[in-house]
Amino acid sequence: MKSSFLTLSTLLLLAGCTSLTSYSERPVSVVLDEASVAPDMRPEALPALTTAEAEDQTVWWQHFGDERLTRLMAKAYAANRSFAAARANLAAARAAWEYQRGALWPSASLGGDLSRARTSENGLSAAGRRRYTDYNLAASARWELDLFGRTQSLAEAAKAEAQASEADLKAAWVSVSSALASSYLELRTLQGRLMVAQDNLRLQQANYDLMSDRNRAGITNDLQKNQAEYDLRNTAAAIPSLKAQIVSAENAIALLCGVTPGTLPPELIEPELPERAPGSPSSNKDELRMKAAGLRPSGIPQAESLSLDGGIPADAIRRRPDVYAAERRLKAAAETLGSAKAERYPSVYISGSIGLDSLTLGDLFDWDSHFYNFGPGISLPIFRGGQIVANIDIKTEQQKAALAQYEEVVLSALGDIRTALSGYRQEQERLAQLRLGVQAAQNAYDIAANKYDAGLGDFFDVLDAQRQLQTLDEARVVSEGTIAQQQVALYKALCGGWDEVTPFPEITPAEVKSARASAPEPLLAPIAREEAAVPAR
Repeated sequence: MKSSFLTLSTLLLLAGCTSLTSYSERPVSVVLDEASVAPDMRPEALPALTTAEAEDQTVWWQHFGDERLTRLMAKAYAANRSFAAARANLAAARAAWEYQRGALWPSASLGGDLSRARTSENGLSAAGRRRYTDYNLAASARWELDLFGRTQSLAEAAKAEAQASEADLKAAWVSVSSALASSYLELRTLQGRLMVAQDNLRLQQANYDLMSDRNRAGITNDLQKNQAEYDLRNTAAAIPSLKAQIVSAENAIALLCGVTPGTLPPELIEPELPERAPGSPSSNKDELRMKAAGLRPSGIPQAESLSLDGGIPADAIRRRPDVYAAERRLKAAAETLGSAKAERYPSVYISGSIGLDSLTLGDLFDWDSHFYNFGPGISLPIFRGGQIVANIDIKTEQQKAALAQYEEVVLSALGDIRTALSGYRQEQERLAQLRLGVQAAQNAYDIAANKYDAGLGDFFDVLDAQRQLQTLDEARVVSEGTIAQQQVALYKALCGGWDEVTPFPEITPAEVKSARASAPEPLLAPIAREEAAVPAR
């Protein structure tokens, strides 16, 4: 008895003391440094990486100062289907971790059976009772001692996958919020282009009416009238296409908000119409001199400037959910490899049972009916046809693949930031030139119109100046929309849209239960966490 107790004590002390997993974190800075070839020393080079901490971009859409966009974000957070699927996947991953952790503990069961039997008269038991009923009630338990860390490695792999799923949830919100902002800005851009086209249509209609009147009076020829008409028809033909694209953008916004297309409140999607002076133009001359949309806002919200002149914070790359998810999956691959290696070693377990057994029901609960057995066991793999080695090779290559994927995500993250930053800066320069061009085209149009009114100029000069003004002004509106889109891309690349001070806190088993809660969550509320211990199962 003493020897058995010492043996059991030794096994308990050894349990869980060994792990065959070899894993060390691979920092973002190391990945970027090792993949670097030469520094960019060109005069217009983008800022280099810096160790400065990334600014908080939790609710970056508020920088646009558009209350309607904020309301749409709240709706998308509550009802977007992709985000809801990511929530469910996170709950499933946490449950899988809890399930895997259960294998670290002993298993116990209680059972009973009643059987009626008859033995052979010609068999070994022919001299005994040939017919009998057996009553049995027993409890059994088994505990596999994780001496080489196989089960613990699987539990750690499940934990890493759960952490990666939490990062996937955050990445899903970053993706949904940026897609919604892009669709909203696309809608505002199209609406701005439509207003420009409609203003030009009114101007060209006035031109055409004027030329028609003068043609009937014999002042102008058919050529001037037809040129005014084809400008009018060309602009009119562009308006239906813009309206169709507006409906498409509205439908995209509705889907991202998780509502039926066509049912969004008009106050969230209709443009704010600029105020016009009361009354109508007093003459064709006044109509001819109408100013194009270049002298009024396009209605496209613009965020505060985000230049990153101090450098691109490496912290922003580290905090990106896709980077963290890839790193956690690399960790899970390493733990799975450790579990595969542990299969080469013995499996040690302790098992036992205690219960009652009797041939008569009345004697079942007598002391003499009790039985028990208890003791350790061991199982050593001798031959499995090369499966263990093959499994180790599989997990090794999967770990290499996870490492390559992690490094690719890190490099892509920096590429996303640089691409968005470059596009934002270059489009700012383009917009500055377009605004100057619009002003110049407006001045040219005024000069041509004044000369024509004074009888010193040709109407063709008026039409040409008007076309140039229309083209430049529409390009200006498109450029303003592009800048706003580039701002969204930059906020997305910098991981805007979630608000953890510690980006990915430790997950606890209690979170599995709290993740199952279906109560509505406020805008950007952290995922609920229970501190109470999970009851034994």
